[in-house]
Amino acid sequence: MSPAGLFFLIFHAGFIPWAVLRSRKKLGDRLPQIVLKKHLVGTIVQLALFFVLAMGVAHVEWIELFSAPTFRIVDAGAGAAMLAIAIAVMTPRWKRNVERGAPLVKLFAPHTPGERALWLGVSAMAALAEECTYRGVMFVLVARISGSELGSAAFCSAIFAIVHMVQGPKTAVVIGVFALAFHGLVALTGSLYVAMAVHFLYDATAGFMYGHFDSIRVQSAAAEPAAVPESNSPIGK
Repeated sequence: MSPAGLFFLIFHAGFIPWAVLRSRKKLGDRLPQIVLKKHLVGTIVQLALFFVLAMGVAHVEWIELFSAPTFRIVDAGAGAAMLAIAIAVMTPRWKRNVERGAPLVKLFAPHTPGERALWLGVSAMAALAEECTYRGVMFVLVARISGSELGSAAFCSAIFAIVHMVQGPKTAVVIGVFALAFHGLVALTGSLYVAMAVHFLYDATAGFMYGHFDSIRVQSAAAEPAAVPESNSPIGK
């Protein structure tokens, strides 16, 4: 393995998970004040840098990330089925997170047209960068080291779950299961393209649904009548 490949594994399988867990422990359920548009722009830039790193390491390690695409009905069907199941499983969780006022909702709930456009940018960049990183480069490197593609898929899925721990342990476990399914989708289709499409549509749906549920919550709160203070006088009672 080249120094670039070693750095890639240390960075993505060591430093990033450590940083996420440290950040979650430090913040707990609190979040600092954020401006959503700035946060989304920063996320796009970060994901773009991760994509550039993945492409660079793939070039050095002779890993083909973008093979000639094939268009099979079975591939589209598998992708559509996975997307439908993921959305069906997560929609109730998205709604509960909004209803209980989870602080992290503010990071995933675009409301204005500008925020929605940026969210689509985040979704596209996440699909590109994360699939290349975890289902592409990391999977191949770990499989070369371990000699086991199944073991590599399990390891990469565990790392993927940890780096999403900021969304909560239960959600991270579900995301880990989804990650395994993504590895299966890549194995079935023979490329990253369908996984990228499913990833993009899932992330886009998640943000728009969070925004939808949050708008309903805000409207419901605004429609509730203000509480009338109870009078201390005998007449008021």
